[in-house]
Parts: sequence; C-alpha cells; structure tokens
Amino acid sequence: DLTTVVTSAHKQQTWSVAPVPADDRFMITMREGTAVGDLRVMDAMGREVLRAGVRESSITIDCSAWPAGSYIVQCGQERQQVLVVH
Repeated sequence: DLTTVVTSAHKQQTWSVAPVPADDRFMITMREGTAVGDLRVMDAMGREVLRAGVRESSITIDCSAWPAGSYIVQCGQERQQVLVVH
C-alpha cells in the first residue's frame, strides 16, 4: 500500500510537474511561458539529486537511474512533490 500526502497550496503554482507518478522521466512546465530558472530536486532525505539553471519554459528530467520514491521539486520558492516509480 503506497500512500502519499501532498498539502494543497494557498496560491496557484506558477508551474506544473507531469506525469505524477513518474516512471522514467517527468516534465516541468511553467504556466506563463517564463523560464524555469533555478531548479532543485531533493530526495525524501533532503539530499540534492539535481540542480540546474534552466532558461527554457519547460524541461524533461530523466529519473530512470533514481531509486523509486518521493522527491521534492523546487523552482524558485515553490515546491511540488513527485513520486518516482519503476
């Protein structure tokens, strides 16, 4: 049984992560077409698994080598959870 808890934000996110859950890759897309900017992905233990400066309005992340589990994607000050399953 796999249960995750994601609390809803009080304000609308300016970007989205899809698909959730992710198998081998997921995409981050800015809603307003602006650049993603500073991007960080942390595992459930808070360890950084990816850091990038992205100038495009979307990016596809290859997570095929990551262990299955819960990750936090951070763009600027906003965070979203993504579940990686293989």
